[in-house]
Amino acid sequence: MTGPLVVLAGLAIVGGWIGLPMQPGGHLLERWLKPVFEGGAAEALAPPALSHATEITLILISVAAGLTGILAAFRIYLQQPATATALGARFAGLRGLLEHKYWIDELYDAVVVRPFAALAAWFWHFWDETIVDGTVNGVARTFEGLSAVLRLFQTGFVGTYALFFSLGVALLLLHFLRH
Repeated sequence: MTGPLVVLAGLAIVGGWIGLPMQPGGHLLERWLKPVFEGGAAEALAPPALSHATEITLILISVAAGLTGILAAFRIYLQQPATATALGARFAGLRGLLEHKYWIDELYDAVVVRPFAALAAWFWHFWDETIVDGTVNGVARTFEGLSAVLRLFQTGFVGTYALFFSLGVALLLLHFLRH
């Protein structure tokens, strides 16, 4: 799991770097997307104009907040683990909510996974076992019945074949003599 997180962190750094406001020629992403937003949509979708000083201040505040969180987590979890245990006990409800990730996985399982699994099981029983297997087994039984009848004529004895040949010739003669 560490590998994908490192890749995402690297892409976040690159994405943030190409979005810095103090680049020569303006914001790189803004220049790249300019053809998309030409015309009337440019005014409707234009972000509010901020000065470079305001943008840099917001960047510094967000970096400071991130570093403060990292430092606090380092101190609480690695240097003072008793504090982490005490905070976990004090905020047990919030801790349970965060540990269970707001119960989104359970909700998704109940709303999406289980109904689709039940639907798939129903289709499997109905379509695969009833329709497909029924068709295959029906064709097999039909040919098995036909082969049982044809086996009566295929005995392997020359005398039986001569008898059926003679009966066939006699039936043809009767048919032609009647007409």
